[in-house]
Amino acid sequence: MRFVWEGCSCLGTWDHIVWECSKRPPDHDTPPKPGEMLSSRFGWVLHGQNMVEVHKRHAWLTLVQKTSWTTVHGNFRPPYTGVAWRFGWVSGTKQ
Repeated sequence: MRFVWEGCSCLGTWDHIVWECSKRPPDHDTPPKPGEMLSSRFGWVLHGQNMVEVHKRHAWLTLVQKTSWTTVHGNFRPPYTGVAWRFGWVSGTKQ
């Protein structure tokens, strides 16, 4: 079993990995957990939120997602993205 943060042995939920784990990297400016579930889970911007905090939260959530993906899948990148994937186009030929 691989864990996202070095030294953590918890099978973490998203909430644990992003906001609660004591093994999160200390060298990042981790923003405080928002009180709204949509903001803490998806990074949604709600009316009246401080945009500086919103940008910090988006940067933090992006880092966690990339780290989580790399931990599980390595540096694998699919050969297709975006519209090409949705319509079944891979390398110029329809699948």
